[in-house]
Amino acid sequence: MGRSIIAAMSALLALQTVYADESIDTLLKQYRKEADLSKQTKKESAGYLVVYTRDDLERMQVYRLSDLIKSIRFIRYDINNYGMTDPLQLNPLLYSSDMIKVFVNNHEISDGFFGSGLALYGNIDMGMFDHVEIYTGAPVLDVTTEPAAAVIKLYTKIPERENGGTFSMRLGERGTQELTLSHAQVMDEWSYFAYAEGAVNNFKHEQNIGYDISRDYKQFHLYGDIHLKNHRIEVEALDQKHDLFTGQSVMITPTDGEWQAPLYRLSYSGEWWDGVVKSDFSYISSVLDFDNESASPFWMQLPLAIPFDSNDNHFLYRSRNDMATVKLFHDEVVRNHTLKGGVEYRYKGVSYNYFEINDYDVTPSSDATYNTFSIFLEDHYKLNGHAMFVGSLKLNRIFFDQRPNNDRLDTWQGRIGYISLQDNWSFKGFLTHTETPPEYYNLLIHHAELVSEKYDTASLEVKRTTDRSEVRLLGLFTRARDSFVIRNSDTDKTDFFNLAFDVIFHLNENHRIDFDIYLDHFNETSIRSFKNYVGGYVRLLDTFDQWDIFNEVIFKQGTDHVKAGYDYSAGIKYHVEKDLTFALKGTNIFNKAKNSYYRTLDLTQNPPVEGGVILPVADRQIFFTMEWLF
Repeated sequence: MGRSIIAAMSALLALQTVYADESIDTLLKQYRKEADLSKQTKKESAGYLVVYTRDDLERMQVYRLSDLIKSIRFIRYDINNYGMTDPLQLNPLLYSSDMIKVFVNNHEISDGFFGSGLALYGNIDMGMFDHVEIYTGAPVLDVTTEPAAAVIKLYTKIPERENGGTFSMRLGERGTQELTLSHAQVMDEWSYFAYAEGAVNNFKHEQNIGYDISRDYKQFHLYGDIHLKNHRIEVEALDQKHDLFTGQSVMITPTDGEWQAPLYRLSYSGEWWDGVVKSDFSYISSVLDFDNESASPFWMQLPLAIPFDSNDNHFLYRSRNDMATVKLFHDEVVRNHTLKGGVEYRYKGVSYNYFEINDYDVTPSSDATYNTFSIFLEDHYKLNGHAMFVGSLKLNRIFFDQRPNNDRLDTWQGRIGYISLQDNWSFKGFLTHTETPPEYYNLLIHHAELVSEKYDTASLEVKRTTDRSEVRLLGLFTRARDSFVIRNSDTDKTDFFNLAFDVIFHLNENHRIDFDIYLDHFNETSIRSFKNYVGGYVRLLDTFDQWDIFNEVIFKQGTDHVKAGYDYSAGIKYHVEKDLTFALKGTNIFNKAKNSYYRTLDLTQNPPVEGGVILPVADRQIFFTMEWLF
């Protein structure tokens, strides 16, 4: 049965080359053209942008955010020792991707511990989102609150475009199942969008020296959005319960346990005094709960010199993590200047319940807080109808508790740039300076110094657009100084260069080919296990009357210990009528996606022997989906 499904999915590519009916259902075509909200939200001057429209997400059958992350240029889809989405993971560090930020509409999803919502939001269900914007190249403050290397902005569906209900049911291998329900309605003075999801996600279990390695998880997700004239209120609740994956054990020998991370969010955006002052407010409260049992000790146990047992070790951690953000700003056009300025305050707090390793209490004596005060100014100066200078500056003062000898850190971020549009050509060039403080998990777990990480980036993009194609070449050079990883290596800085070339070609309005290839070059191999890294993808999106067909191959170059891999995914969707759709999708169909290397340390040897285990991070899965609009 499994081979038959794989053969059927593979045959979709052949089908595309022999069957090319130019007609398409009029209602579907009109919907796709009119429902592209990304035209209203994308900010070309903010950085280097890739947009996935509503049409893209539906034809690609994007069910989880990880379906998109695995094709983002310059990074890879990866997971840390606890199965959290961590594209920059450097195990056994607890988390490495705090420079990748996640936003829902205008509000960042994060907490006081990891510094990035990607840890908890990396596999979020995509049923409530209309489109996705991905900014790379150190995006400016107009996109992100804190400094970032990349920003993923998820925009939710809005009541005016939905105005009705949607029910979907998804079934997958190994008992995977998901139900979603949403409803939207527009009233005289206000409107709302409500969404609920429940899922059980099961993956193939791996084995390591007789120990079961599982990253199964359950999730329950609620979201509500209310619009009232110039005011918008969002509420969200997300509860996840995960198996350990490898856990923190040095020999990857988990015996029992789980981790759980419920998150609750209240956000507000509004305009005051006829739009003179605009405001964003967000409050997020989350709980991080680890219960990890292992036959070998834990990585964090070693620097603390806590005794370990040869067969039974137990790690417990629970904290409440709060984050509140207030932003007030004003924008105005003065002759050729488009100005935006404002102030911002962010609070991050970690309140401990317990932190124990083998019954040794290592709970910090007091809770931890960050308080960040910021002021910012941005200017877009139009030279003529085709060109513009952009400049931005943000000053931050950050106060830390628990750091009596050095409890304040001043940072800044700035950018100058030039953008030109001439006929079918566009040019973007930016010089960017970014400073970011260490996140709390690095201070607590890895004993990082209270020193800002500094990144200087020079970048250029050249793009040519015609009626049928878009061709783009992008290059970035970055010098990093004082990052946590660098300070723990034998160098004081590292340089890296990124180059990307991509093409979007429309055969016609129903058939499209996407191609992307990129190169990452690092001059300091002690930071990474490789010096040059190549990746890319080829994607085909096709529509034949009521049928949508999707094919994608993602390639990732091999690195030390891990050979190269390719991830082939395909899907087919049939629109029975405008209110009923059936879909079939397979991911990593040939089970050839690149794996990851997880470090080990054998303490039974004298001296201890370093090693590693290679484990898959992308599972082969088949999904069947039914969607009904009412």
